[in-house]
Amino acid sequence: MARCARAGGSQPEPALSIVIPAYNAGKYLAEQLDALITQSPPFEFEIIVADNRSTDDTAAIAASYATCDRRIRLVDARSRQGTNVARNRGCRAARAKRIALADADDRACDGWIEAIHSALDDFDCVAGTLEPFGGSGSYRPTGGLRTGHGFLPAPTGASCGFRREVFEHLDGFDEAYSAGGDEVEFFWRAQLTGYSIGIAPDARMAYRLRGTKGDQWRQTLGYARARVRLFADFRQSGMPRSSVSGAVKAWLWLLVHVPRALRDTDHGERWRRVCAQRVGRIQGSIQHRVLYL
Repeated sequence: MARCARAGGSQPEPALSIVIPAYNAGKYLAEQLDALITQSPPFEFEIIVADNRSTDDTAAIAASYATCDRRIRLVDARSRQGTNVARNRGCRAARAKRIALADADDRACDGWIEAIHSALDDFDCVAGTLEPFGGSGSYRPTGGLRTGHGFLPAPTGASCGFRREVFEHLDGFDEAYSAGGDEVEFFWRAQLTGYSIGIAPDARMAYRLRGTKGDQWRQTLGYARARVRLFADFRQSGMPRSSVSGAVKAWLWLLVHVPRALRDTDHGERWRRVCAQRVGRIQGSIQHRVLYL
């Protein structure tokens, strides 16, 4: 829990604002806050926890830390449910000209704050890296700039940063996105507007993986639906349509590999991931009235 060694005193203008969108993150939030406040970059920073309608003790934990550490603030992001709602509220409350995003259930590795800030000397937007831990599967994302959508690269929202002017020019994150694609949409718009993007390889974030098969299924399903939404929004800008032959091959692979998926744990994990991706694309195609299989 928070220690009150740095309570009181006036707060100088920070060089970096770290925004943490938080929903029912009471189980892990203290770990992330401790990981951040024990870092000692050669500049001032602030941490903004944007509470997004939590029903657990998330707000109480953040408020406790804020009482004990003048660099931490709790802001109300309860107007609507959604990660981008919380991000926008936190970013608009930020005082620095450089903003970083982190998730409440991860842990920033030593040097993460300085690495994100330093990379923004050279780029308008930057991607950190991920060091996955926990979970029960073999899937291990590494962060950096992801290019799996066949269009522009994008960081993960768990470890990234951007200059405040980018946020203001784009009028923030699109709050219509949730459960996937939320940060991708923002960074694609940034690049299409002319802003640069790069990698901060030393900005390492310990990234907590989903623990159960159900959590993993829902996460993959959400990402797949979001990919269809991205296509609906960015096809005029050049995002390619999905391959019909690729979809047919994927469904045939799923059918043929049912027996192996039932007896092989690792193969079963891959089978569920591919299945969730394909089911999510069908759902997204119906929802957004586009064909992206």
